[in-house]
Parts: sequence; C-alpha cells; structure tokens
Amino acid sequence: MGRIKKTSNKVLVHPSEASPKKRRKGAQPTAGDTTLLVIDKIKERAKQQHKHASSTRKNYNSYIDRGQKWLKVHASATGCRDKESHNGDAYEDLTFRDALKEIPNQHSDKVLALFISYKCFHENNGQSTCDGIHAAFKQYWEEAAGDTYRGKWHFNETRKRWEGNPACSAEVQDVIKSVRHKTNSEGTDRTHSVAMSKGFMDRILMWVRKCCPSETYMALVRMLLEGDKTATDNLTLELHTSITHIVMYQAFSTTACNLWTRCFELIKLKRKDLTIDLSEVNTAFRKYLYNETLSIKDSHAHFKVFLSNRKGWQWKVDKGLKEADLHSNWYKIYPQPDMPGCDCFFWMLLWLALLERVHYNGELKPDDFVFPAIGSNGIVHRGEHISHDAVQAWIDEATTGAGIPRGAGDSFTTHTYRCGGAQWHWMFAPVGERWTLARVRWWGSWAENENHDTLIRYLLDELSTYKNDHSDALCPTQNEADGSLLGEHQLVKPACSEDLQLMQQFITADVQKWTTQLYSCPPAIAAAPTLQYLPSSQSTRKKVGHKLHTARVYIAT
Repeated sequence: MGRIKKTSNKVLVHPSEASPKKRRKGAQPTAGDTTLLVIDKIKERAKQQHKHASSTRKNYNSYIDRGQKWLKVHASATGCRDKESHNGDAYEDLTFRDALKEIPNQHSDKVLALFISYKCFHENNGQSTCDGIHAAFKQYWEEAAGDTYRGKWHFNETRKRWEGNPACSAEVQDVIKSVRHKTNSEGTDRTHSVAMSKGFMDRILMWVRKCCPSETYMALVRMLLEGDKTATDNLTLELHTSITHIVMYQAFSTTACNLWTRCFELIKLKRKDLTIDLSEVNTAFRKYLYNETLSIKDSHAHFKVFLSNRKGWQWKVDKGLKEADLHSNWYKIYPQPDMPGCDCFFWMLLWLALLERVHYNGELKPDDFVFPAIGSNGIVHRGEHISHDAVQAWIDEATTGAGIPRGAGDSFTTHTYRCGGAQWHWMFAPVGERWTLARVRWWGSWAENENHDTLIRYLLDELSTYKNDHSDALCPTQNEADGSLLGEHQLVKPACSEDLQLMQQFITADVQKWTTQLYSCPPAIAAAPTLQYLPSSQSTRKKVGHKLHTARVYIAT
C-alpha cells in the first residue's frame, strides 16, 4: 500500500521575523520597510569595499585625482571657452574640462592620451606609471553607468551618444604602445633580478660571522634563556645595534628563501601568524645554541607559519575554499642544520628570543609585527613594520659585503628570494631531494589556472638559459647541459680514454711539482727540529726523489 503524503503545515515567515538561529551567520536583521533604494546603496557600498583590494583602489584614486587636477590647470592655461565650441577646436570647448570626470565625453580619449604622454614623455616616467594611469581610468569609467562605458570606444549613431571605454580607444592604445617601445628601446639599461642561490646565502652567512661572530649573539641568548638579567648590561650601543640588525636580517632572509615570499607578504607577518609549541621546539633550539647534534626526534620538531598576506589568497576565497585550501597558506618549518645559511628554524627562533627578551622585555602580542621597524640607534618601533626600502638596503649591504658578483644590469631585489628558493628546490637541490612541479606550484601558491609565463619566468627560463648558454665553450671539460637535466648524465657517464689521459697528465704535473719542491728544499730546513720528518741529507732526498719518479712513471704507464 502506497504512502500518503501529508499536507504541509509550514507557514511562510517574513525574513525580518525569522528566528535568529535560522538566520545566516553575519547577516544583518532587516526591517519590514526596507526599500530598493536602501538595497541599492548597500550594493554600491559593497562594490566599493570588496571588488578591489583597498591598496589597489587607493592607488587608482590617486591616479584619477592627479589626472583631474592636471587637466584643470592646463585647461585654464589653454583658455577653454565658457560655451560649447562648434569650430572644431577641442581645446576651446567647454566640455574639454570635464573629459576626465566620471561620465566621459567626446574628448575623454584624447585627454587621457595627453595625460599619459605628459607623465611618460615629458616627465620621463616609466611603463609602470603608464599602466597605472590606464588601469585606473579604465576601471573608473567601467563603474560609471553599468555597461554603457565598457568595451570599444565609439559613437552610437542611433542613440546619439558616446559609448564604450575611452581607455580602450585606438589613440590611447597607440600612446601605450609608444611608451612600451620607449622603455624597451636601445640605450635603456637592462635589469634582471638575480636569484638568491644557496651558495650566495652561504657566502652572506660567512660575511655575517665576520661582522659579528656567532658566539656573541648565541652566548647572549643562552644567558637570557637561563634567566640571567645582567646579560645585556655590558652591551654597548654599537654591539646592541649590530646584533639586532644581523639576526633580524638572517631571520627575514631565511624565511623569505624557505617560503618564497614577496617583500610585502613577509614584512606584514605578525606573531599571531606563527604557531610555536615551545615544548616541542625548545629542545632542538637549545642544542643549536650549545652546538650539539640534533637527534632524529629533534629533526622533526617544527613550527607553523601562516602567510595571511599571500598573493592569490583572495582569489582562492572568491573561487570557494575547499578543505584542502584551508591549509594552502600554512607552512611547517623544520630544522636544517646542514644548510646553516638557509636555516629558518634556527634564525626565526633566535630573533624572537632577542625581540622578546632584549627589546620588549616580555612576550609579543598577537598583533605585534615579527619584523618591526628599527631606528638607526637600534630602537624597535613596536606598532610599525619594516619598510620595503629598509629590506632592499639590507640586501644591497649583504650582497656587497659578501662580495657576490653581479653582471651588467643584474640586481638583487626583494623578489630575489622567491626566485632562488623555487629554482633551488626544483632543479639545483641534490639528486633525490628535488621537488615535483606540483609541489613547487603548491609551495609558491601559484594558482592552477595562473598564466604559465609566471612559472616559466621562475623556473624554465633559468633552465633554458643554462642549457643554451655556450659561454664555457673553451672549457677543457664540457658540461653538455642539453644532454639531460642540468647535465646530470655526466655524473654517470663512463670515463673514456681521453678522460683517463687528461687525469694522468694532471697527476703527473702534481707529482713533478712535488718532486721539484722536494729537491729545492734547503738543508737548513731539513735539519730544523719541527721538520724532522723531512730527509736530512742530500743522498736521502735523492732516494726519495727517485721513488717519487718511479711512482710517476708507474702512473704514466
């Protein structure tokens, strides 16, 4: 017997009368007399708040404000009439003054082209200024009146009005192309951001240890952890400032190298973004301080870093977070004692210990910046994060002090750690430790549908340059980089007769050098008490020389 569906007894309830428990989280209760006008205002306010990032909108508004002020000054100087002109002279037309306002007119494309030309050709600004002005006014007019000012700029004969976006007009595009050609023309300096390799990081660490021996700051932290309140009494201002700058730089650079961060992502890192279980990491950290070997258990100690300012995070939120995405910006940092120049685990914990016990005399608050601004006297400004220029100055000082060479147009920028970290793990790490492209994409937080040129620029371009580089064509030992990934086939290639003959020549040359040095050794040196192991007589030296000669002949055959 079939089941009979009961009649529903549900009563429709107005949203304003719905139970608070059933109301969506974060929703505001609405009154029964909410009008469409109020909802329209909510819509516009939400667009202003969420469509673009606050920093992007702030930059766009700055470009628009400067453009409107520029037009007002130049239109007054030109002498625009108070009435609309019909003689074809745009500069004397009253509407020319309003060309950069929210609602564009027939002169808007011409005025925008003039403004870009003034900034980039007259003031000699670069491509970024051109792109910023264009993007700002394009977005400004797109949001003016629905779909009216979007697309190709043209005059609608039917409606007798201008439609489309003046920023998309042919005249503006021609100016943009001219600026691009000017930027890339001959005579301009070619700039290239050099990747911060592991070798460079090791050289910088050696330079750091020359400037301030490691025992200086490690002994200071040991005393602080043991509760010695007099640990900082003997610190001079110079030593205090030096330790602060060096340890903070090492913590910043190793973190950037391990997490492949851009500058703006890391300078805003806060204490609440770090999840550190002291009971787990303290044992390993103390072994670092006392130069002890880490156990297997210690090597698995770690802390977590959340990059809340990671580029692309907003895109993932817009797409719709999945369970896996919730962990995409979390990174676990483990000890790397075999890579001291890149050991973020040690340097981050060391910096936090100094920051809390030397500068703040207490634990960091959740909203405290991990890398705060520091004055020239070594005083920390707690509520302000370090600036982009200060980080760049650090990089310049460290690379110059370490004697790292640079080619023409090469420079180490704040992007250098992201490039270096990605390239190291993908193709320069030891065999068996290299990461797959999928892991590289995840760790660098590159979106699955992101432009492939981005990954190519970080990884494949460097590999292609390595394979197609023939600058070592005169080298006696050829790498043959195009035969395998980074020429790895050379490591397992069997030695040929030419290789053995070359090795024999080098060994023979070394033996000959040793024989010559032995024959030229003065008797006085041979008789010295500290050199009694040398032959003490001419005949004995000749016997040794004969034996070396016999060994050389044996090797040659």
